[in-house]
Amino acid sequence: MVFVGHSFGACSTLRAAIAYPILFKSIILVDAMVMPSHGTTISTESTRNYVRGAIQRRDGWSSRDEARRQFAATPFFAAWDPTVLDIYVECGLHEAQDGQVKLKMPGIQEAVCFAENHVPQETFELLSKLDERVELRWLVAGKLSPQEHDIRRKVVWRRPANSSHVRMFSAGHLIAQESPGDVGEFVPLTELTMLMDLFTDS
Repeated sequence: MVFVGHSFGACSTLRAAIAYPILFKSIILVDAMVMPSHGTTISTESTRNYVRGAIQRRDGWSSRDEARRQFAATPFFAAWDPTVLDIYVECGLHEAQDGQVKLKMPGIQEAVCFAENHVPQETFELLSKLDERVELRWLVAGKLSPQEHDIRRKVVWRRPANSSHVRMFSAGHLIAQESPGDVGEFVPLTELTMLMDLFTDS
């Protein structure tokens, strides 16, 4: 199958492909959070801040309209393409039994993902062993610091066989949310059709 993953989701997909390559034809990696195990450090303080922020994040609103207004008023969501934000409000929230509209992924679950900071380095170490029949297509954020760019450069060249990469200068780490049109151009229609065929009854 063809898989598309972003950030830690891309890292997790890579890790699965290393373990079970027979399941994968190609992987489109949208600014994957894979970290070299040498020369980089994952700050305990930054990890703690991400975990704290996820746990403390508001997760209940009186309506989807209220949630969208609150999202749009924050700098984090203000950078998103408006259409993507609409989809997030429609698909990322659910109507809870208490009458509120809540996040489908509770903050505590997001915090667990942030707290796991070993898999990105483990995946980097194992990446060179990934079966070369699995195609890797890296989509790398362009709005990065020099240090972040150097990390991405080391990652995309970790397994050069059957691999390609494009740097997307229109966005930072949240490429899919900020520049969905550019992501769409990077993913060929034939691959999208293959993905959709997985969910049909034919």
